Amino acid sequence: MQPLHDIQQAFFRVVYENEFSLSSEIKDAKGLNGESRLKVYQSSILGIQTDALAAVYPVIKKLVGDEFFLAMGKAYLRKYFSPSGDLHNLGGQMAEFLQDFEPAKSLPYLADVAKLEWIWHRIFHAADEENLDFNELAKIPVEQHGQLQFYLRDGARLLASPYPVHRIWQLNQDDCKDEESVDLDEGGVQLLVTRNGYEIEMHPLNDDEWKFLQLIQLGVSLSGITEKIPEYPLDELLPQCVAKGWINRFEIRA
Repeated sequence: MQPLHDIQQAFFRVVYENEFSLSSEIKDAKGLNGESRLKVYQSSILGIQTDALAAVYPVIKKLVGDEFFLAMGKAYLRKYFSPSGDLHNLGGQMAEFLQDFEPAKSLPYLADVAKLEWIWHRIFHAADEENLDFNELAKIPVEQHGQLQFYLRDGARLLASPYPVHRIWQLNQDDCKDEESVDLDEGGVQLLVTRNGYEIEMHPLNDDEWKFLQLIQLGVSLSGITEKIPEYPLDELLPQCVAKGWINRFEIRA
């Protein structure tokens, strides 16, 4: 009998590398030889994980079809094995995978749709957060305003795409009654994706909003933002972003 660690490694290769050297260690039973018995486990594990991927990427599945998604999911799992036992953490590299997945090359927007669906998934399961405390903000002396560093709420993500991925996403929801098709030539989009209760909201951003929130995300202070782009209408952008709940905390930088 092999050491336990070697058996575990061999079982991993059975599931994710389709390599059955372990079958010689498995006794025949109920008319199944060692390899056949291992294939039952392989099929069960990959099936559960592929179903988990389908739950995270329902639009991708709808766009490519069930059969394609099943094959694609198995290919993904063999390349990006998740070390986490939590199925909610499975699928984080799907966009990266799709960029190099040759059978999906005819759908160049697919990777960006995957980015949007992964953002949706992570935001939906994020912890609830408080809004910005205006009373605490009002206590900051004027001379320290330039040192203020604001933060996007944890349940908010920025996404830019050369494709109208939000429209692709919307038109492929089960409850969508819009029979329009998406014209890829209508151009890209800059999005902030947030959660409001149990609803995920997608906010198309203009260039000023996008650049401002990018700098906030990068941890640039207000004085730093002013120095980088002095023409920014901060007196409009900051109150608007706070009022919408996109920014929900701050600190004073030394």
